[in-house]
Amino acid sequence: MEACVAARTIDNAGEMNGFLKARSGLLTTPLEFEDGAIVLRTGFAPRLDHERIAPYRLDFAGFVRTGPVIAVRETSQ
Repeated sequence: MEACVAARTIDNAGEMNGFLKARSGLLTTPLEFEDGAIVLRTGFAPRLDHERIAPYRLDFAGFVRTGPVIAVRETSQ
């Protein structure tokens, strides 16, 4: 999403290489990468692959004013 916004709003280099560090993609159609740049083809719309993100999904997240974020992920293992 950062690249989609940056394509129309910045004229310098962005630091958007984090997606290359992941062991596997999280999108149904991977981002294209050519000559050091993300390539966003006309009509491209990123869609999450729900099976791939399932291990990272939080089933509950709570927020409190005076303390840290509380997050719980239930496992089915």
